This record gives sequence, C-alpha cells and structure tokens, in this order.
Amino acid sequence: MKKARLLAILCVGAAAFFAFGPAGAGESDAPRRTGGAGAWTTLGPAGGDISSIVRNPKAPSELYAATRSGLIFQSGNNGGSWTRKAVIEDTLCDLAIDPKTPSTLYALSGTSIYKSVNKGAAFVKTALGDEAYANLGRIAVDPSNPRIIYIVGAMYHDAASRKSCLAVLKSVNGGRSWTAKALDPTSEWAYGLDIAVSHKNPSLVFACGYYGPASGGGYKAAIFRSANGGGAWKNVTPAFMNAEAYRAASAVAVDPTNAAKAYVAYTDGVARTSDGGASWKKRVSPSWMYCHTVAVDATAPDTLYAGGFRRLYKSTDGGKNWTEFPLRFYGSASRWLVRGKTLHVATDGGIFKSANGGALFASGHAGLLAADIKSFVHLPAGSGSLSAGAGTFYAAAGRYGIFKSESGSAWTKLDDFAGSDAVAHIVGPRSDPLRIYVSTEGSANPRAYGSVDGGRVFKPLLPGAGCEGLRLLAYPADPDRLLAAGYIESGGKPCMGVFLSNDAGTSWTRVRLMNESGSEADAAALAPSNVKVLYVAGHGADWKPVLFRSTNGGTAWTRIKAPAPAASVTCLAVHPSSQTTLYATTSWQGNFKSTDGGSSWTKLACTASGANCVAVNPSDPNEVFIGSSEGVEYSADGGSTWTDLSADPAVKNVVWIEVDGPARLVYAGIKGGGICRRSY
Repeated sequence: MKKARLLAILCVGAAAFFAFGPAGAGESDAPRRTGGAGAWTTLGPAGGDISSIVRNPKAPSELYAATRSGLIFQSGNNGGSWTRKAVIEDTLCDLAIDPKTPSTLYALSGTSIYKSVNKGAAFVKTALGDEAYANLGRIAVDPSNPRIIYIVGAMYHDAASRKSCLAVLKSVNGGRSWTAKALDPTSEWAYGLDIAVSHKNPSLVFACGYYGPASGGGYKAAIFRSANGGGAWKNVTPAFMNAEAYRAASAVAVDPTNAAKAYVAYTDGVARTSDGGASWKKRVSPSWMYCHTVAVDATAPDTLYAGGFRRLYKSTDGGKNWTEFPLRFYGSASRWLVRGKTLHVATDGGIFKSANGGALFASGHAGLLAADIKSFVHLPAGSGSLSAGAGTFYAAAGRYGIFKSESGSAWTKLDDFAGSDAVAHIVGPRSDPLRIYVSTEGSANPRAYGSVDGGRVFKPLLPGAGCEGLRLLAYPADPDRLLAAGYIESGGKPCMGVFLSNDAGTSWTRVRLMNESGSEADAAALAPSNVKVLYVAGHGADWKPVLFRSTNGGTAWTRIKAPAPAASVTCLAVHPSSQTTLYATTSWQGNFKSTDGGSSWTKLACTASGANCVAVNPSDPNEVFIGSSEGVEYSADGGSTWTDLSADPAVKNVVWIEVDGPARLVYAGIKGGGICRRSY
C-alpha cells in the first residue's frame, strides 16, 4: 500500500493537479485554432501536468515545457505566454536541452528518447532497449560535451522473474545509441528518479531513486556516484536516509560553482555532501512529505529551492533553515528553473512564476492548454439555449480542481475541496445552470459536493465512507434529484449500489445492487424520455461486468445482460426519445447498442476496440459520438456507419463528450489536453 501511495504521488500526473492562491483565481486564454474549417479548437483551461521545464542558455527568455500527456510547449517571453510546439504520442517524464546547440531538445518517455534538432518542430524516436526503462526517470546532458547524455531509470537483471535494479543509460553519440549499466543488481524492483552532472567536473555524476530489496522490509532510498563519467558507480547512500522503511531519494542538484557540493531531496527532507558524495549530512528539514525536487541558484549557491507534495520551500543558508512559500496547491512539484530572483516551478497543475525570489507567485502558463480533464458539463445559459456555443462550462481537472467558463475561453478556478485528492466527476441539471454537483476520489473526507450559486460555495454531501469513485447523475428538469452510483459500505464490505436523493443531496436513500464484496459501479445513465428508467453498469469482485436497469426511479432493479462478457462498461448513454435504446462503451471489447433495454446487444462498427465515453445528440438522436484513446468517432445513422473526426493529433485520449446539436458543435474533454471544440 505504501509503495502504491508513493508511486501515485511521484507519477501524479499522472494524474494530480494544483490549486493556487488569489493570484491564480482567474485566467483568460484565447482559443487556439488547430487547422482549417471544421478543425478542433482548444478552449482551455490553461495549465497541465508539467513533467519538465528547460531554458535556452543562449536566449534566456526562450523556455520549453513538456507535459506527461506528450505535448511540448514553447515560450519566447520567459513564460509570459506559451504555444504548442509538438505532439508526441507517449507519456513524457523529462525534457532536456543541448547547452551548446540549444536548437536540440531531448524528450524522455518510459522506453524511448525523442530528439529534435529544430527547436521541437519535429522529433525522432530512439528506443532505450529491451531491458531498460525510465518510467519516472530524468535526463542529464554533459555540459562540456553535449554528445554525452545520461538517463537514470532501471533495467531487468533477471529476465525470467523480471526483477529489476537501478540503472544509468549513457549515450556518447547524441542519443543515437545507448548502453545501460546496472548500479546494484540485487533488488526485486527499482525506479531511478533523478540524475545530475557537475558543471565544474563533468566526470562527476550523481543518480538517485529507490528500490525494493530482495529481503523485503519496504523500499529504500538510493544514491549512486560516478567519478569517471559513468564508467563505475558507487553506492553512497547515508544510513540515516533509510533509518525508516519506505524512503526514496527523489532529486539531486550539484552546486554549479563547487563540484564537491551536492544536495539530494528525499522523503524526509534534504541532505548535503561537501566532499563529492563520500559523506552526507542531513540538513534541518521542513515538515514536508515526499520531497520531489531541489535546485541551486547559480548566482547565490547557498540559496536552494525545494518542493514536493503541496509545499514549496526556500533556504538561503545551504539548507540549514527553510522558509515556506505562500503558494498552496494539491499535487507535486516536478522541476525548478532558477535565474536570479526569477523562478519557474513546474507542477502537475501548470507552471507558476515569481519575479521576486518567491515572495509572490502567479500562474505562468497562459496559452499552455493541457489541463487533465476528467469530465465536464456544458449547461445552457440563462436563456436555456446552447446554440452557437453559448452556455456555461464546468470542468473537473483532477488535482487541479474545478474550472468554470461562461464563454469557453476565459476560465475561473473554483473550490479545491481541501483534503480531497482529486475531482473526478461533475454534472449539472439542464434546468439550472447555477446548480452543479461534483465527486472526488482518494480521500477520507466527504466525496460529493453541491453548489447552488455557480460554484462560489460548495456544500459537502454524502459524508463518511462508502462513496469513493462516484458516478453522478443530475435529472435534467429537476435540479433537486440526484443519483450517485458507486458502492455501499456494509459491515466494512463495499458492495455495488446507488444513492438516491430528492432534496439536492440533503438526504439519501441507499440501494444495494449486489451483495458481493468488492463489487462497484462504473457508469450510470437515465432515459431522458422517462427519467424513472435508469441504467447502472459495474463489475463484481472478479471484475466481470454487470448491468442493472430500474423502471421505477431506482427503488427496484433488474439485472440485465452486460454488453461484453469480459470488459467493464466505461460509459452509458440513452436515446433522448426511446427509453429502451442505449449505447455502451467498454474498456477493450468494443462498443455496443441495444434497442430492447439491454436484453440484447449489437456490436458497433466503429474502430475503437475500447472507448471512454459515448454521447447522443439530444436534438438528433441518430447522431452518436464515441471518445477513445484514438480520438472522436461520429455516426449520423444511429451507429451503422462511422466517421473519424480526429484530424488533430492532440485530440486523443478523449474522456468526455458533450454535444450542442442546434449549433452542430461537439466538445471533447482530453486527458492532458483540455476541452476541445469543433463543428461537424
């Protein structure tokens, strides 16, 4: 459990977004057109899960940023605004720039390195090798000879059992080929997290991470040092760093003015060496958890910047004492850029910038449209119309919180629900654009909230256990009626069930759908033509799919046939005028249609074998849209034939779709790509 928790925090991103203070309460970004007529426009909100940020050393106002979802952005004005430079269909964990030829960029994924020689206009992919990986790794470029590049990661040292150990990969030809070297081939598993080369002595290289020892007992932090450019490595981890179980060394920074001095950020704080890694001293540590990044100010090498989960800190005395920054957020910091008093910190909610050494931070990601959308809702304006794109958007962006837009281009950040890890699902009734309901996940706090004033104030709903991972339904014509599908906690055992409310969540009726412990709901839908007809899909403890139907508003339920025998249902949508016609997407066995209320199913001919969402045009029920990792597919004849609408390479990983039928507009929520719109 602790290993999984650390991995989730380190990868957050992977899904984890920040909330910031008053300076970031509202943001405005002009929509970005991605092509010709009928092309997708990215609406926002600004921000994203930023894995890395780098500066052009020869043109300091030129910055590049990479998102974990595979987008590369460029800024020519020191982070004042950003434009998308490239789309790499891979998860990116780091970005590096050639210090002598800064038109050359390197982007690192788990299994490959991507190289560009034209400032990110195009990238060429090179595999790291069959036995090496760098899922959480970093890149370091030799400052004196940029053809030498290092990557910290891991490699398999036992092919039969797939046991892995920390490893450093090295290229001496600018990334064309790589050699992997195992650092300590005795562990069960390992993750390399950071690597740094000394500017004063490029033969001195530090790598750090964590590993699971063969003897068990929790994972351990690891620091390795090479004094000969990666030819040989020595374990220099101090004993105090592993005085307790479950520790990780997450980041390393070498003093640019003193090769013997380096800092490592680890679970309990920061450690410093003054003798090239031969010995380490624990500095006075602020009370953070899982510190992820540390940086040294080259103009004042006793000034350090560090950060991790929800906190950022500064030290002006080499780490002896620390001051906490006023910035508050959910999630993690991944990288610092320090240039005197100008600071940029990359987080899993965007980039934040300070011009005064950290006394005040503001959002620094205008135009960086890469928010990690989980779901969104498009509600009518006061006139009750969605035509021509009018209406109010509410977007759930995971750890980054909730955003609201009246226009689709200017976004305001709403409540972050202190103590909750991520906003998961958001809905609103068509009859009241000021009424919204949200669910959160990964917390012991209340996991459902409601607002009646457009998101200014949220009221906690469904307090206590038994409601994690809720899928919400709001009845279109009755803003007080709600359904929440998840699981019912009974005697400490979670069982698939629903929660029903007729008074806006003040009181709830619980209905169990299964008695099997470990069963849980995955999707829910109501029939617009008869709101007493409800469908809920889920899975049992064996993960086999199940589907239920109610014809009396949720009091009684009948189990019906699941569309696929092995794949979970990811989304349901019901025909606007036929309560027995519905569509279902599944995780990997295809997408389906039923015309008899789920008694039988027909597999659709769309190309996505598995999809995340399905939507039916309320104005024309023959028009059906399916969103998947491949993009958006559209049918004008009830699912018989399909057209791919995903000309833009960034419109992938679609997790939610809304349709404005009168305006013939479709909106797609992208995992790591914001909300996009196009006509059809």
